[in-house]
Amino acid sequence: MKVSFDKVSKYFFWIAGAVTAIGALPSMLSPVVGLKLTTGLTYFEESPQLTPIVGHWGIMVTGMGVLLFLSATLKTIRKTTILFSTAEKAYMVGFALYNFSIGTSYAMNYLLIPLVGDSLMVLGGIWYLRQSQKLKRD
Repeated sequence: MKVSFDKVSKYFFWIAGAVTAIGALPSMLSPVVGLKLTTGLTYFEESPQLTPIVGHWGIMVTGMGVLLFLSATLKTIRKTTILFSTAEKAYMVGFALYNFSIGTSYAMNYLLIPLVGDSLMVLGGIWYLRQSQKLKRD
């Protein structure tokens, strides 16, 4: 059981890390182009002061992706990385679902693919934490 858990965990961390880092990379490299590419939003014409915020978000999420990717082989950082990543992604999923439920116009800008991807990563993070606790008890 432990061998297959470790193997599946490693693949989960590699895939989750790569998807997270690559998904946020455009916003890290060019906040204006990245935001338009990933969400279709063009707020910068009306609010150019948002550029540093979007760039900061891009750097932070790309960094989280790198940490997730490194967690595949560095078991010592797995728990803290998955706790933060799962909390961050659960917030985004919850926020998007809430905005979909009340029908805000900007909710549709959180594309279906990122919503599904983040939801799967939240489920994977919860699965990892539960399984690691279960194996620790056994």
